[in-house]
Amino acid sequence: MNENYPKELIRNIAESIDSGMICFVNTETFETEDVPALLIKDPEEFEILIGETVESLGLKYVDWENFITIEPLDSNELYQIMEDFTDAMTDLRLKQKLTEIIEQPKPFPNFKRIIDDSVYRKDWFDFKKKYLENHVISMLDMKLNGDEELDFEEINGFYDDDGNKIDPDSVPIRSICVICKSHHVNDCDENLLCLMNRFDQRDEEEFKCGAFEKI
Repeated sequence: MNENYPKELIRNIAESIDSGMICFVNTETFETEDVPALLIKDPEEFEILIGETVESLGLKYVDWENFITIEPLDSNELYQIMEDFTDAMTDLRLKQKLTEIIEQPKPFPNFKRIIDDSVYRKDWFDFKKKYLENHVISMLDMKLNGDEELDFEEINGFYDDDGNKIDPDSVPIRSICVICKSHHVNDCDENLLCLMNRFDQRDEEEFKCGAFEKI
């Protein structure tokens, strides 16, 4: 785990987004506050359903001068975790069964049901926990070092084949990148290669990377 951040911080944020909360992180004190995603994305709907607002809940983050947010994984990222876990399985019978499940509609509840009834339940939770913690580290690195990334972009620039300037923040970070050593290396040349690879495959369902090395 990245030693630049307290282990408890990483663990708390990972647990927060795993439960569907948006985690606000004070960038000066590293204090965190968990907020229901619906409250942030649709406060009017939240007030109708729950009867509470940001003001009535007395949330602390509204008084913080400097903070970042880390949101729950989207469905594509959650799907990728299931796929990565399945690919790594050595139990061929269960691997085949899970492969069939994740290729069918509504894979999430069915995947959970099969795993919960198997001897691999703990392995799944450990795998997902590690993935989420690496994802949190990646998000902290990106958001806390945003100014450095902007400086790099302004000096070097990043352009497509037609000469159009590309915003690095607009290039999706694939789930496999989160558990790759290269993604966490503070090396401009290495980071640029990764960025170019992700950009070239931004519209591809299956992402391929010959430099992938699992953390």
